[in-house]
Amino acid sequence: MESLRELADRLDEAAATLTGAGRDLTAAGRSDPVPDGAGTGRLTETTRALTGQWSAATECRAHEAVTAADRIAGLAANLRLVAEGYADTDDAVRRRHAQEW
Repeated sequence: MESLRELADRLDEAAATLTGAGRDLTAAGRSDPVPDGAGTGRLTETTRALTGQWSAATECRAHEAVTAADRIAGLAANLRLVAEGYADTDDAVRRRHAQEW
């Protein structure tokens, strides 16, 4: 079975992956397929509108990814505190039993 510290390490890796995904989504949403000086026709207007929706959607997903990464990193930190508490308790029990025997 995986130790609590190993699980916390895996959670940190997942948080880092999500943070990277958030950065990638932000970058993907910043593209502008319509160059300056392009025409003002219906196709250009539609492209700009779709690009705006794409940018808004990817920015929202990026924010969600970073928020989830922060929560997962916090979970990993708390899991390490729990592991430390268990280790301290185990040490105290070992000392007590060593004194009794």
